[in-house]
Amino acid sequence: MDKMTIPTKVLVKPTLGRRIFIKLLWVSVILLAIVAVLSFFASGFKFRELFELVIPVMVLINFSSLQSSVPHYENCLADVEFTDNELKVNYDSDKKTACKSLTVPYADIQAVEYSKALSCFKLTFNTKISGASNESYHLLYSEEASADDLMGIIERKTGLHTDKTE
Repeated sequence: MDKMTIPTKVLVKPTLGRRIFIKLLWVSVILLAIVAVLSFFASGFKFRELFELVIPVMVLINFSSLQSSVPHYENCLADVEFTDNELKVNYDSDKKTACKSLTVPYADIQAVEYSKALSCFKLTFNTKISGASNESYHLLYSEEASADDLMGIIERKTGLHTDKTE
């Protein structure tokens, strides 16, 4: 059994509460825009009515673009364990990540690709694997220093050749 701890990245998604709050903000601003346009015509084309809409729109744009409001990648550590039959990846992240752990039988790994530019392995599966980046593949980010070791173990355990891209 081989085991490695590697620096990696995980996809962190905004919480459900934050996503709902942003949608409610959008609905509120749209309603304010409708009221502002109606007030503009009712007041005899006074532009002041439209300018009052600027601040709520600016707040919404600012809040929606915060890092915690959009999916993004954050650095963490991953314990990668190679048993006799399967690959196990446990992410050491206290954030709301898309993936906390992943267990894949070697027989289900159809292809392995490595992108040097992204420092990322793409493990493609022939069945759906829950917890993967996408049920049909998983992205495992790895620093270049540990990529060769990781690639060697993956090739040895799966019997697959790793396709490399720049």
